[in-house]
This record gives sequence, structure tokens and C-alpha cells, in this order.
Amino acid sequence: MNALEAKIEARRKELQARLDASKKAKTDRLQANADRLPGIMAQIEALPHADLVMARREVRALPDYLADDEPILAVGSGQYDRAIWLIMVTDRRVLLLDRGWFGVKQTDVPLGSISSVAQSLGLLLGSIKIVGSGFAMEIDAIRKETVADLARSILAARDEAAVPA
Repeated sequence: MNALEAKIEARRKELQARLDASKKAKTDRLQANADRLPGIMAQIEALPHADLVMARREVRALPDYLADDEPILAVGSGQYDRAIWLIMVTDRRVLLLDRGWFGVKQTDVPLGSISSVAQSLGLLLGSIKIVGSGFAMEIDAIRKETVADLARSILAARDEAAVPA
């Protein structure tokens, strides 16, 4: 084996080791997410008006987007930006997730940046408009039972976060 072949073989071994480490890291992350998902689902099932009918795929992605110590206050699903999104209110933010064919889209609204929340109800569905510093977003096609719970939770969490400890 000459010097060039030795270099090639050393580089091949280095790349294989990096690939193996990457695969192990991905497997460990997926296992950690699988371990966290039942706890997240238990929090969601304990909520009074949790609506996940149109957002099952997004729920499976939640362990990647929620901190370990981030409690879920309200959950729903609705139409935003021409797609069905999971809407989640935590003690820190309003999190919107859309898991499509090519990846996950995420929108975070920190509670401190929200100035008002408006809700409107129709016969079966309703909508929520969140207005804040420099933005306004409207989420439509939310189940009627869930609209008031989401709006109330956003305002309560915002007010609680604004009070200094």
C-alpha cells in the first residue's frame, strides 16, 4: 500500500466514523422524542377542549419544539397561511406548527409581544386574531368549542408572564 492509498483509507475510515456518529445521534434524538411524547400527550389529553383532529402529524413533531419544562395550556388546530396548523399555547409563547410533505413550518409568537386577541364565532367554526408589536395574524377554521379556550389561555398566559416574580 502506497502513501496515497493509506491517505484514502484513513479518510474513508474518518468519514465512516463521522457517519456512524451522526446516525447514533439521530437515533438517540428520536428515542428521546419517543420517550417524551407520552408525557406531552398526557398534558394534551388533560385539557378540556384539545382539538387535534386535523393536526395529528404535528403532534408527533412536538418533542422537537417544546422545552422539557414548558407546560401546555391550550391546544387546537386551525387554518393559517392556507394550511392546517397546530396551535399551542404555553406559558412562554403561542406555537404554530405545520408539518407538510417537505418538512415542518413553525411560527412562534412570544407572549410579551402580544397586545390583543380577538375572537369571532360562526355556526360551527371560529377564528382568532392575534395582534402584537409589528404583526397581526388570523387563524381561521378553529372548532367553536376551542376558540374561547385558546383566546382565554393566550390572554391569561400573557398577563401572568407580564407580572414580575
